[in-house]
Amino acid sequence: MALTQALIAQASQEPQRLQADRIRARDMKAILDAGTSGDKTLVPALREVIRGYRYDSRYHDTPESRAHLSLARLGEVQQQQERWCGALREDQSPSLGQVSAVGGWFAIRALDEILAGAGKEAFARAARKSSPSGGYEPPAEYDAARLLTALVEAPPIPAVDLSPFPTRLKEQIPVWRAWIRDHQTELRKLEPTGKGVDFSPAACKNGRPVKQRR
Repeated sequence: MALTQALIAQASQEPQRLQADRIRARDMKAILDAGTSGDKTLVPALREVIRGYRYDSRYHDTPESRAHLSLARLGEVQQQQERWCGALREDQSPSLGQVSAVGGWFAIRALDEILAGAGKEAFARAARKSSPSGGYEPPAEYDAARLLTALVEAPPIPAVDLSPFPTRLKEQIPVWRAWIRDHQTELRKLEPTGKGVDFSPAACKNGRPVKQRR
């Protein structure tokens, strides 16, 4: 009986071992699938992939960047903190998509912070330093609201009705923030929750966390 139970337990662990082996072999699909599996036993294998990797908030599709995303999706605080701080770097077009890709309350909370003005001074400095493109560059708050529409059911303002222009956007931001506040009880339960992430301005410097977690 005990031997049978041991064999059953071993068989049940075999798929995880196989996926971990594929992750260590830098299989791009296996690495990305790990993030949506909810299986935290895959964290050590994903950590092996990002050993020595320095997170870059600009999009690059590599085994390391996928492993970083999967770790953040599995609730690893260091990777979530790096993505949040990366979104605040001095950039005219901040990488908010790297935050929203994580999902859950973490992403909703982060984008709500952008709506509240997080990173605004850094984004404005980047805009002043850049050469005029001749076109209108929508503010980060517009991108945050647009990305939020994909993260929640029945958003208060559909994506097609969002305005990138300041006058109308200033009216829409309070609507979004009030909706998040009113639905916070259920939204806070969405995984990953971002528990342990420091969203305060002092937590980041030059687009990177001030403190490194292990």
